[in-house]
Amino acid sequence: MIFEITPENDNYIKARGKIVLNACPGSGKTSAIAYKLTLLSNECNKHYGKYSGIACLSFTNVAKDEISTKFERLSAQTLLYPNIVSTLDSFINKYITLPFYYLLKHKSERPAILNSVDFLDSMYLGWFPNKRNQPLSVSYRPSLLKFEIDGTITWDGNKPNPTIVDPAIFEKFAKKFKTWQLQNGFLNNDDSAFIALQLLKTFPQIGKDLVARFPYMVIDEAQDTSELQYKIFDELIKNGLSNIEFIGDPYQSLYEFREARPDLYIQRYEDKVNWNTYELSSCRRSSQKIIDFYQIFRRAGEKSINSICKLGTNTPVKLIKYDEDKLDSLISKYTSYIDTTLPYQILVRGSSHLEMFGVKQTHDNPWKTKLQKLLF
Repeated sequence: MIFEITPENDNYIKARGKIVLNACPGSGKTSAIAYKLTLLSNECNKHYGKYSGIACLSFTNVAKDEISTKFERLSAQTLLYPNIVSTLDSFINKYITLPFYYLLKHKSERPAILNSVDFLDSMYLGWFPNKRNQPLSVSYRPSLLKFEIDGTITWDGNKPNPTIVDPAIFEKFAKKFKTWQLQNGFLNNDDSAFIALQLLKTFPQIGKDLVARFPYMVIDEAQDTSELQYKIFDELIKNGLSNIEFIGDPYQSLYEFREARPDLYIQRYEDKVNWNTYELSSCRRSSQKIIDFYQIFRRAGEKSINSICKLGTNTPVKLIKYDEDKLDSLISKYTSYIDTTLPYQILVRGSSHLEMFGVKQTHDNPWKTKLQKLLF
């Protein structure tokens, strides 16, 4: 695989220090990261020794595997120790929470980090009633209790409704379950990120040692980074991390339901004093007509995206704007643009939007067939 260096991506490739790269869809971002990793791995070995490397982190396994594949195609080798390509959650768990949890002096010195802590929902840790004198877990499932950065506890990121539960009772209920989790070492990834931040703040040497181990950090898909995760990187910067890159596109954030904070990515991108900022604004994937439509949804003042895609389309693109209380006008306008005698599909973000069009999901669980239901 041959990587094409352009004036635009060359600026990013040569840059070092605290960097934010804003990369539009189809800009060759992943290839640019992979090519830069070939350079950084040599630099890191030369300046920091054979036991220090790069931590290249992304939000999903798919994204981090794509970087690894591109690196192998560009360099004809695998990115090996002391370098890593990992997910953010895995990095936090492996290098902070798991090895240093014992410092917090809980009953369990080595926690288990689970994808889900749903088993909490069937546990009884005391009588905590809601205002209907029902168990509070009926209204607020314990598995969705969450530590916030300031140490308070919310339910799925929200404060309890005072019409459902007395706030004082909720606080006792929440502390009881979260304390039990910490003492017994049953955490989910959100718990782990909270614990990791506390460890870095309480024991700065952890951060110093981690920076010595990974003096270069590259965070891909940074628009999906949570506030807690940003705080963790802020602590590492305080402890000497001088080469860190946040790479992404705030308009491609998919995980706001999982605490993604694209606004914090934008905040760093706009901070020209503390961060070196770069853009990749040439799109290889889509025609200029598609891009011009996409740019309607971007903020005013953004650098325009330019298509270098060789394929074009003459198909017209229509944008219909509407108010939520005027759904009928939207449907009427939409049907005026299509041939209703032909098959067509409507793609929506969730089932609630689907129901706006008077359509309901065909079945509750699309992943199980009738045969599977009989078997399992």
